[in-house]
Amino acid sequence: MANPPDSEPAPNFEAARAQILAHLEQGEAPAAYELLRPLLEDADASADAETFGAQLALLAQVSEALGGSEYAAPFHALAAAPTDLGAIHTVAYELHEQRQFGVAARLLRHGLVLAPAHPRLVAELVPNLEATFANLEAVVVLQRSGLVAASPIFGYSLAFNAVMIGEVELARASLGELRKRFAEALEGEDGEPLAEMVTSVEAMLARHGALRGVCPLDAHDLVGWQLVLGGGALLHRSPAGLEDAMRGRYAMLYDNYALQREGLDSLAAVLGALELRPPEVVAGPERGAQILAAAAGSVLGLPVRPWSLEGAGQPGLVVVDELEAIEDGAFLEAMSEHRPGQLLYAHASCWTDPFFYSPDLGTALHQHRVAPWAAGHPRMVEGADGELELEVSGGDDGPVEALAQRIVDAELGEVRVEDRSALIAGLQVLRDLPEGARPGVLRSAGRRTIQRTGSPVPSNRFV
Repeated sequence: MANPPDSEPAPNFEAARAQILAHLEQGEAPAAYELLRPLLEDADASADAETFGAQLALLAQVSEALGGSEYAAPFHALAAAPTDLGAIHTVAYELHEQRQFGVAARLLRHGLVLAPAHPRLVAELVPNLEATFANLEAVVVLQRSGLVAASPIFGYSLAFNAVMIGEVELARASLGELRKRFAEALEGEDGEPLAEMVTSVEAMLARHGALRGVCPLDAHDLVGWQLVLGGGALLHRSPAGLEDAMRGRYAMLYDNYALQREGLDSLAAVLGALELRPPEVVAGPERGAQILAAAAGSVLGLPVRPWSLEGAGQPGLVVVDELEAIEDGAFLEAMSEHRPGQLLYAHASCWTDPFFYSPDLGTALHQHRVAPWAAGHPRMVEGADGELELEVSGGDDGPVEALAQRIVDAELGEVRVEDRSALIAGLQVLRDLPEGARPGVLRSAGRRTIQRTGSPVPSNRFV
């Protein structure tokens, strides 16, 4: 917790400052920043000016050590004039570009204490709050600013963040007002980007309306909210902290062949229930994708071929281990669009830093993951003295076919077998929606839905 105004600085700040300066003297700028970052992120926007000014001065010093004097010039300017709204915006924008969302948000909160309705600061703060899962704060900031009635982008942002915290009626009302007040701004070529964003939220609301009464759509319904927000079919939930801390997501996932087999079994069950019959399995251009695709072909009884640009539009079940692992830009661009008879299955997806678009179906959500064949799996082994020691495994460079067979032969054992009935029921009722609002597995045209950061279903995470 930060100190209230006019109180003494936090007792550990001076010690932390000494450590930060020591790291800088030793040429260890990244280590200095790692100590400074949580001090800035955790500080209250109303913290005393002296402490905040000292933190800004440290940020400027660290920035210079990391990026040079030219890069650090705006940071020094802000440290010299902490109430300069332009300097706050400039530095916050740069921090956002560097994906330092928490620090950027802290600076912008400070700016809004000085000018609560400053449109550029609000516009910059909202995406930083979204990136740090602070959607509720984004709603509060937007409502307090009084800007929602003045600009359609703020109306959209209020509706979007309202959905992300489960306040669906607020989202509906916000979009209704936006459509009424800014109809002209949504028309024509200039209004197309904003119109698409508004349509994406309307699609979320359509899916929510159709799923109401079929899925709980409460703070524990990860499967239902995945369908609402991104249209993705989640096939498995982590059993660890299912009812409390994680609510179906993994923090650290040491993946295994049994979980991959469970994912393929659930995939087969969902495809069967929806009467979807892809003619073949298409392996994404990456070794993990090739392993999983070979196993999928065996489990589903389908032929397997490698993905190619020439056949990018053909029907089939495209299989990847993780979209984040794919480096082939042509593949990623081609798969960003739905095509008739083509489905995208990704076994694992990162939920804290998601890939840009959502796969149609996926097994598990994680923050960090080690694939079954990758190096980095911890295990206990008996040492020379007979005592148990922790050992980290090396990678398995075996043939693709052999590793795929391990997935096929895997016994589920302690892997939690998901009850797929709610997911299948939800997908069935979403069939009747217009094309653009259907879940990915039921679409045949249009761009894939953006994979969202955050959800009305909260989870603990590493920071």
